[in-house]
Amino acid sequence: MENRKEQIIDLAIQLIRQKGYVAFSYDDISKQLGVTKASIHYHFEKKEDLGAAIIDKIMERLDRFSNSNASKAPKEKLKVFFIDRMERFRCFDICPISSLQTDFESLPEAIQIKELRSKSMK
Repeated sequence: MENRKEQIIDLAIQLIRQKGYVAFSYDDISKQLGVTKASIHYHFEKKEDLGAAIIDKIMERLDRFSNSNASKAPKEKLKVFFIDRMERFRCFDICPISSLQTDFESLPEAIQIKELRSKSMK
């Protein structure tokens, strides 16, 4: 069950990179995963709940990256970070954080608040 939840989050992040938060739907996810929309709603009642989980996952990844590179000088951390991003997104997809920032005014208020809080924690 937890594996399906992770699959949904990972696919949603991929769709955000490709389309943006506002443009993807549960229908997109259900078709690509081969599941019903009801099974997605089981894990995330509203798209807003999925959006919050996406922000949490992105923040976890950033924390892991930061902790694994804690001993490096700031300039070296940035270099490693940008090389990692280029490899991860293959220079074709939009960074999910940038996409969420672009869609910020269209995001539900709860996600806007969560995104603002996550920024203030860094």
